[in-house]
Amino acid sequence: MSIDNRGKPRRAVLWSGKLQFGDHEFECQIWNISLGGAKVNVGLPFSEGTDVTLVLKDRGEFAAKVMWRGERNLGLKFEDAPDDIRKAFGNDAIVTLGLDDDDVGVE
Repeated sequence: MSIDNRGKPRRAVLWSGKLQFGDHEFECQIWNISLGGAKVNVGLPFSEGTDVTLVLKDRGEFAAKVMWRGERNLGLKFEDAPDDIRKAFGNDAIVTLGLDDDDVGVE
């Protein structure tokens, strides 16, 4: 079993989204999400440290930084505060997704 070093609980999802970088926009799939970030499949070689915006239909736009990259996946860390992410998803969605982190330490 692997150790999870993330400070926020995450939930596996399979959502469509868009990743914006400058004037460019790329379709992506979100594979998991938390109040602190997301794992996305975009199939493009973004560099670690790149500032991007994750756009989720009916949820909003989330400023993020690429923290790691794999062959087709990126690990994003949201720049917005967890409370702002929580507001964007709404309390019902947070409870349903199990992303409430009141009892979890800081990242």
